[in-house]
Amino acid sequence: MLPPTPWSSKPFDLVCPGGSPPGPTIDAIQVRLFDRIRQRLILTEAGSTYAQDVRKLLSGFEQSTLQVMAYGSGGQAGTINLGVFSTFSMKWLIPRLEDYRATRPNTVISCYARPQPFSFDEDPLDAAIHYGEPIWPGASVEPLFGEQLIPVCSPTLPSLRELKSPQGMMKFPLLHEVTRPWSWKHWFEQQGVTIGSPLLGARFDQFSMVAQAAKAGLGIGLVPHFLFA
Repeated sequence: MLPPTPWSSKPFDLVCPGGSPPGPTIDAIQVRLFDRIRQRLILTEAGSTYAQDVRKLLSGFEQSTLQVMAYGSGGQAGTINLGVFSTFSMKWLIPRLEDYRATRPNTVISCYARPQPFSFDEDPLDAAIHYGEPIWPGASVEPLFGEQLIPVCSPTLPSLRELKSPQGMMKFPLLHEVTRPWSWKHWFEQQGVTIGSPLLGARFDQFSMVAQAAKAGLGIGLVPHFLFA
């Protein structure tokens, strides 16, 4: 299927009030933007590049409009568009935004999930809360706090009463977060337990899923303390 054009869901239909475009039309470009193959319209390389560029422009217009709508007519501080980890924002950040708003009532904070580093030149965000090394081209980085990982499990986990030491945890299913494959190994080393072989167990791509799996009795999860703070 032909991907939606920047103007409408129909291929290259320029929608304008009154039925007439306000400026140059597609015909004025004089460059082939798509080819007709049987019953389908396929973007040419030039058409694909053109569509991507226009989408970025329209996305910027949309973000500016939404920012003005959030800003309102009486605010002084404006808005902050913040990129965050979804789990961190739900469990730690959002519950604290009411206190922030009480001290800065004219500032609106909008949160957008960004699990990976991104370019501020390409993403219309003002700041981000990120985990990892303080290396982010074109950005000023300030540390917030360190991460403390803690083991959690369901109180109904079979044989839990027999658990007496960190060494004994290796007899239970261990739950992993896929972006932290060495977290359990490092945690055991901090407890003085040597790991001689890879740690097996189910893997999940978010800490919130690890915590939920532990709650469901699937094993012992290693999750950030802020999930339960």
